[in-house]
Amino acid sequence: MLKFSFCLILAFVFFVNSAASQTKFHKEGTLELQLFGGNGEGSSYFGIDGSDMSAMPDYNPMENSTDRNYRYRLSTVNFGIGAEYALTDNIALFGSIPLSYTSLTEKGDTNYFYEDYNGEMKLDSTTFSRGDFSLFQPDYFALGMKYKLYDKKAYALVSTECRFPVGTHDGILNDPEYEIMSDGAFQVLFGGAIGVKFKKIFLETGFTYYYRAEDLVDQYIIHSVFGLSSVESTALTAFIDIVQSAEPMNNVELFDPRNTTLQEEIIGMGIAVNMTIREKYDIDVGYRLVLSGKNTSKYGGFFLKFGYLIN
Repeated sequence: MLKFSFCLILAFVFFVNSAASQTKFHKEGTLELQLFGGNGEGSSYFGIDGSDMSAMPDYNPMENSTDRNYRYRLSTVNFGIGAEYALTDNIALFGSIPLSYTSLTEKGDTNYFYEDYNGEMKLDSTTFSRGDFSLFQPDYFALGMKYKLYDKKAYALVSTECRFPVGTHDGILNDPEYEIMSDGAFQVLFGGAIGVKFKKIFLETGFTYYYRAEDLVDQYIIHSVFGLSSVESTALTAFIDIVQSAEPMNNVELFDPRNTTLQEEIIGMGIAVNMTIREKYDIDVGYRLVLSGKNTSKYGGFFLKFGYLIN
Protein backbone atom coordinates (compact mmCIF):
# COMPACT_ATOMS: atom_id res chain seq x y z
CA MET A 1 0.00 0.00 0.00
CA LEU A 2 1.27 3.43 -0.86
CA LYS A 3 -0.01 6.77 0.35
CA PHE A 4 0.58 10.26 -1.04
CA SER A 5 1.89 8.77 1.03
CA PHE A 6 1.68 9.00 1.01
CA CYS A 7 0.77 8.21 1.31
CA LEU A 8 2.84 7.09 0.03
CA ILE A 9 3.43 7.98 -1.04
CA LEU A 10 2.30 6.74 2.53
CA ALA A 11 4.44 8.13 3.22
CA PHE A 12 2.18 10.42 5.33
CA VAL A 13 -1.54 9.79 4.91
CA PHE A 14 -2.90 10.94 1.56
CA PHE A 15 -6.12 12.86 2.24
CA VAL A 16 -7.57 13.58 -1.18
CA ASN A 17 -9.62 16.49 0.13
CA SER A 18 -8.17 19.74 1.35
CA ALA A 19 -8.83 20.99 4.86
CA ALA A 20 -11.75 23.04 3.64
CA SER A 21 -13.56 20.12 1.97
CA GLN A 22 -12.90 17.63 4.78
CA THR A 23 -15.22 19.58 7.07
CA LYS A 24 -17.71 20.63 4.41
CA PHE A 25 -21.26 19.23 4.56
CA HIS A 26 -23.77 19.43 1.72
CA LYS A 27 -27.55 19.75 1.95
CA GLU A 28 -29.61 16.62 2.57
CA GLY A 29 -29.95 14.46 -0.52
CA THR A 30 -26.91 15.89 -2.30
CA LEU A 31 -24.63 13.45 -4.11
CA GLU A 32 -21.07 14.52 -4.92
CA LEU A 33 -19.17 12.56 -7.57
CA GLN A 34 -15.42 13.04 -7.28
CA LEU A 35 -12.32 12.71 -9.42
CA PHE A 36 -9.00 13.29 -7.71
CA GLY A 37 -5.31 12.98 -8.38
CA GLY A 38 -1.86 14.08 -7.37
CA ASN A 39 1.81 13.30 -7.50
CA GLY A 40 4.70 12.83 -5.12
CA GLU A 41 8.44 12.57 -5.67
CA GLY A 42 11.43 12.08 -3.40
CA SER A 43 15.10 11.17 -3.57
CA SER A 44 16.12 11.55 0.06
CA TYR A 45 14.81 10.49 3.45
CA PHE A 46 14.94 11.14 7.19
CA GLY A 47 16.86 8.61 9.26
CA ILE A 48 15.71 7.06 12.50
CA ASP A 49 17.28 9.97 14.38
CA GLY A 50 15.66 12.59 12.13
CA SER A 51 18.82 13.35 10.15
CA ASP A 52 18.49 14.27 6.48
CA MET A 53 19.92 11.44 4.35
CA SER A 54 20.56 11.51 0.60
CA ALA A 55 22.07 8.04 0.08
CA MET A 56 21.23 4.51 1.18
CA PRO A 57 23.86 2.00 2.39
CA ASP A 58 24.41 -0.82 -0.07
CA TYR A 59 25.96 -4.26 0.28
CA ASN A 60 29.20 -4.67 -1.66
CA PRO A 61 29.62 -8.35 -2.60
CA MET A 62 33.21 -7.78 -3.73
CA GLU A 63 34.28 -6.79 -0.23
CA ASN A 64 31.46 -8.36 1.83
CA SER A 65 30.65 -4.98 3.37
CA THR A 66 28.23 -2.06 3.20
CA ASP A 67 30.86 0.59 2.50
CA ARG A 68 29.21 1.83 -0.68
CA ASN A 69 25.98 3.80 -1.12
CA TYR A 70 23.25 4.13 -3.68
CA ARG A 71 20.80 6.86 -4.60
CA TYR A 72 17.15 6.47 -5.45
CA ARG A 73 14.26 8.38 -7.01
CA LEU A 74 10.78 7.35 -5.93
CA SER A 75 7.84 8.93 -7.71
CA THR A 76 4.12 8.31 -7.55
CA VAL A 77 1.15 9.47 -9.60
CA ASN A 78 -2.17 9.14 -7.77
CA PHE A 79 -5.65 9.32 -9.23
CA GLY A 80 -9.02 7.86 -8.40
CA ILE A 81 -12.75 8.20 -8.00
CA GLY A 82 -14.94 8.90 -5.01
CA ALA A 83 -18.46 9.80 -3.96
CA GLU A 84 -20.18 11.42 -1.00
CA TYR A 85 -23.90 11.37 -0.20
CA ALA A 86 -25.60 13.60 2.37
CA LEU A 87 -28.08 11.46 4.29
CA THR A 88 -29.06 14.58 6.25
CA ASP A 89 -27.61 18.05 6.64
CA ASN A 90 -25.41 16.63 9.42
CA ILE A 91 -24.58 13.07 8.25
CA ALA A 92 -22.69 12.05 5.12
CA LEU A 93 -21.47 8.73 3.73
CA PHE A 94 -18.42 8.63 1.49
CA GLY A 95 -16.20 6.21 -0.37
CA SER A 96 -13.18 6.27 -2.63
CA ILE A 97 -10.86 4.12 -4.72
CA PRO A 98 -7.43 5.76 -5.05
CA LEU A 99 -4.97 4.22 -7.50
CA SER A 100 -1.21 4.77 -7.75
CA TYR A 101 1.46 4.31 -10.37
CA THR A 102 4.78 4.04 -8.54
CA SER A 103 8.22 4.01 -10.12
CA LEU A 104 11.54 3.47 -8.34
CA THR A 105 15.00 3.91 -9.84
CA GLU A 106 18.15 3.01 -7.91
CA LYS A 107 21.69 3.95 -8.96
CA GLY A 108 24.95 3.60 -7.09
CA ASP A 109 28.67 4.21 -7.26
CA THR A 110 31.28 1.58 -6.62
CA ASN A 111 35.06 2.01 -6.30
CA TYR A 112 37.61 -0.13 -8.06
CA PHE A 113 41.37 -0.19 -8.55
CA TYR A 114 43.10 -0.32 -11.92
CA GLU A 115 46.65 -0.25 -13.21
CA ASP A 116 47.60 2.75 -15.33
CA TYR A 117 50.13 2.87 -18.18
CA ASN A 118 52.97 3.44 -15.72
CA GLY A 119 52.07 0.34 -13.75
CA GLU A 120 50.70 2.35 -10.83
CA MET A 121 47.48 1.35 -9.05
CA LYS A 122 44.76 4.02 -9.24
CA LEU A 123 41.36 4.29 -7.59
CA ASP A 124 38.30 5.12 -9.69
CA SER A 125 34.53 4.74 -9.44
CA THR A 126 31.73 3.77 -11.77
CA THR A 127 27.97 4.18 -11.66
CA PHE A 128 25.80 1.08 -11.77
CA SER A 129 22.06 0.46 -11.95
CA ARG A 130 20.88 -1.26 -8.81
CA GLY A 131 17.24 -1.58 -9.75
CA ASP A 132 14.38 -0.19 -11.81
CA PHE A 133 10.83 -1.03 -10.69
CA SER A 134 7.25 0.06 -11.24
CA LEU A 135 3.88 -0.85 -9.76
CA PHE A 136 0.30 0.08 -10.64
CA GLN A 137 -2.56 -0.88 -8.34
CA PRO A 138 -5.34 0.53 -6.15
CA ASP A 139 -4.05 1.79 -2.81
CA TYR A 140 -7.17 0.59 -0.98
CA PHE A 141 -10.97 0.62 -1.09
CA ALA A 142 -12.46 3.09 1.40
CA LEU A 143 -15.87 3.56 3.03
CA GLY A 144 -16.61 6.12 5.71
CA MET A 145 -19.07 8.37 7.48
CA LYS A 146 -18.88 11.84 9.04
CA TYR A 147 -21.28 13.48 11.49
CA LYS A 148 -21.57 17.18 12.22
CA LEU A 149 -22.07 17.67 15.94
CA TYR A 150 -22.42 21.45 16.00
CA ASP A 151 -22.22 24.28 13.48
CA LYS A 152 -22.53 27.90 14.54
CA LYS A 153 -19.61 30.30 14.87
CA ALA A 154 -17.79 27.30 16.25
CA TYR A 155 -18.22 23.85 14.74
CA ALA A 156 -17.35 20.24 15.55
CA LEU A 157 -17.56 16.91 13.77
CA VAL A 158 -16.51 13.28 14.06
CA SER A 159 -15.67 10.87 11.27
CA THR A 160 -14.58 7.31 10.64
CA GLU A 161 -13.20 5.55 7.59
CA CYS A 162 -12.37 1.92 6.84
CA ARG A 163 -9.73 1.09 4.25
CA PHE A 164 -9.70 -2.39 2.76
CA PRO A 165 -6.50 -3.73 1.14
CA VAL A 166 -6.21 -4.84 -2.46
CA GLY A 167 -4.86 -8.27 -1.52
CA THR A 168 -5.24 -10.95 1.12
CA HIS A 169 -1.60 -11.76 1.90
CA ASP A 170 -0.82 -11.63 5.62
CA GLY A 171 2.33 -9.58 6.09
CA ILE A 172 3.80 -6.45 4.57
CA LEU A 173 7.46 -7.33 3.92
CA ASN A 174 7.16 -11.03 3.15
CA ASP A 175 4.97 -11.08 0.03
CA PRO A 176 6.92 -12.79 -2.80
CA GLU A 177 4.62 -11.29 -5.44
CA TYR A 178 5.83 -7.73 -4.76
CA GLU A 179 9.26 -6.41 -5.70
CA ILE A 180 8.29 -3.02 -4.30
CA MET A 181 5.62 -1.95 -1.79
CA SER A 182 2.89 -4.43 -0.79
CA ASP A 183 -0.78 -5.31 -1.14
CA GLY A 184 -1.59 -3.28 1.98
CA ALA A 185 -3.47 -4.04 5.16
CA PHE A 186 -6.84 -3.33 6.73
CA GLN A 187 -6.96 0.12 8.33
CA VAL A 188 -9.43 2.26 10.26
CA LEU A 189 -9.30 5.99 10.86
CA PHE A 190 -11.41 7.48 13.64
CA GLY A 191 -11.25 11.09 14.67
CA GLY A 192 -12.82 14.48 14.88
CA ALA A 193 -12.25 18.16 14.33
CA ILE A 194 -13.19 21.41 16.00
CA GLY A 195 -12.99 24.88 14.53
CA VAL A 196 -14.10 28.45 14.81
CA LYS A 197 -15.22 30.80 12.03
CA PHE A 198 -14.75 34.55 11.96
CA LYS A 199 -15.80 37.01 9.29
CA LYS A 200 -13.03 36.20 6.82
CA ILE A 201 -10.90 33.56 8.50
CA PHE A 202 -11.34 30.21 10.21
CA LEU A 203 -9.15 28.06 12.44
CA GLU A 204 -9.43 24.30 12.77
CA THR A 205 -7.68 21.39 14.46
CA GLY A 206 -8.39 17.71 13.95
CA PHE A 207 -7.17 14.56 15.68
CA THR A 208 -7.28 11.06 14.16
CA TYR A 209 -6.35 7.66 15.53
CA TYR A 210 -5.10 5.54 12.65
CA TYR A 211 -5.39 1.80 13.29
CA ARG A 212 -3.25 -0.29 10.91
CA ALA A 213 -3.33 -4.09 10.88
CA GLU A 214 -0.63 -6.70 10.16
CA ASP A 215 2.93 -5.37 10.54
CA LEU A 216 2.03 -1.69 10.28
CA VAL A 217 2.28 0.39 13.46
CA ASP A 218 -0.70 2.54 14.49
CA GLN A 219 -0.44 6.31 14.26
CA TYR A 220 -1.84 9.53 15.73
CA ILE A 221 -2.49 12.31 13.22
CA ILE A 222 -2.96 16.00 14.04
CA HIS A 223 -4.20 18.27 11.26
CA SER A 224 -4.27 22.03 11.93
CA VAL A 225 -5.61 24.60 9.47
CA PHE A 226 -5.62 28.36 9.05
CA GLY A 227 -8.14 29.46 6.42
CA LEU A 228 -8.90 32.75 4.67
CA SER A 229 -12.19 33.28 2.85
CA SER A 230 -12.56 36.87 1.66
CA VAL A 231 -14.42 35.85 -1.51
CA GLU A 232 -17.72 33.95 -1.33
CA SER A 233 -17.44 30.20 -2.06
CA THR A 234 -13.63 30.38 -2.11
CA ALA A 235 -11.14 29.54 0.64
CA LEU A 236 -7.35 29.66 0.84
CA THR A 237 -5.88 27.41 3.53
CA ALA A 238 -2.48 26.69 5.02
CA PHE A 239 -2.16 23.51 7.05
CA ILE A 240 0.26 21.49 9.15
CA ASP A 241 0.13 17.69 9.50
CA ILE A 242 1.84 15.83 12.33
CA VAL A 243 2.01 12.03 12.17
CA GLN A 244 3.14 10.43 15.43
CA SER A 245 3.84 6.73 15.88
CA ALA A 246 1.64 5.09 18.53
CA GLU A 247 4.63 3.01 19.67
CA PRO A 248 8.19 4.02 20.58
CA MET A 249 10.63 4.19 17.68
CA ASN A 250 12.67 1.27 19.01
CA ASN A 251 13.80 -1.75 16.98
CA VAL A 252 12.31 -0.15 13.88
CA GLU A 253 12.49 -1.74 10.44
CA LEU A 254 14.66 0.86 8.72
CA PHE A 255 13.39 2.86 5.77
CA ASP A 256 13.84 1.16 2.41
CA PRO A 257 12.40 2.82 -0.73
CA ARG A 258 11.38 -0.62 -2.04
CA ASN A 259 9.18 -1.39 0.96
CA THR A 260 6.04 -0.04 2.56
CA THR A 261 7.31 1.75 5.67
CA LEU A 262 6.04 0.03 8.81
CA GLN A 263 6.74 2.78 11.34
CA GLU A 264 7.50 6.45 10.80
CA GLU A 265 6.94 9.95 12.12
CA ILE A 266 6.26 12.96 9.90
CA ILE A 267 5.81 16.72 10.06
CA GLY A 268 4.46 18.24 6.86
CA MET A 269 2.75 21.37 5.66
CA GLY A 270 0.91 22.62 2.64
CA ILE A 271 -1.40 25.13 1.05
CA ALA A 272 -4.70 24.60 -0.72
CA VAL A 273 -7.46 26.49 -2.52
CA ASN A 274 -11.08 25.39 -2.43
CA MET A 275 -13.71 26.78 -4.81
CA THR A 276 -17.41 26.05 -5.21
CA ILE A 277 -18.76 27.21 -8.58
CA ARG A 278 -22.49 27.75 -9.17
CA GLU A 279 -23.23 25.30 -6.34
CA LYS A 280 -22.46 22.50 -8.82
CA TYR A 281 -18.70 22.16 -8.96
CA ASP A 282 -16.36 21.73 -6.00
CA ILE A 283 -12.63 22.09 -6.70
CA ASP A 284 -9.60 21.60 -4.42
CA VAL A 285 -6.01 22.14 -5.52
CA GLY A 286 -2.91 22.34 -3.37
CA TYR A 287 0.64 21.31 -2.55
CA ARG A 288 2.09 19.27 0.34
CA LEU A 289 5.70 19.00 1.54
CA VAL A 290 7.35 16.84 4.21
CA LEU A 291 9.46 19.13 6.40
CA SER A 292 10.95 16.66 8.86
CA GLY A 293 10.43 13.20 10.26
CA LYS A 294 11.92 9.92 11.35
CA ASN A 295 12.39 6.84 9.18
CA THR A 296 10.39 8.32 6.32
CA SER A 297 10.81 9.59 2.79
CA LYS A 298 11.32 13.30 2.16
CA TYR A 299 9.03 14.36 -0.64
CA GLY A 300 6.54 16.87 -1.94
CA GLY A 301 3.70 16.88 -4.42
CA PHE A 302 0.53 18.44 -5.77
CA PHE A 303 -3.03 17.25 -5.31
CA LEU A 304 -6.31 18.04 -7.06
CA LYS A 305 -9.93 17.11 -6.50
CA PHE A 306 -12.92 17.87 -8.73
CA GLY A 307 -16.42 17.27 -7.44
CA TYR A 308 -19.75 17.44 -9.27
CA LEU A 309 -22.81 18.04 -7.09
CA ILE A 310 -26.16 16.44 -7.88
CA ASN A 311 -29.03 17.86 -5.79
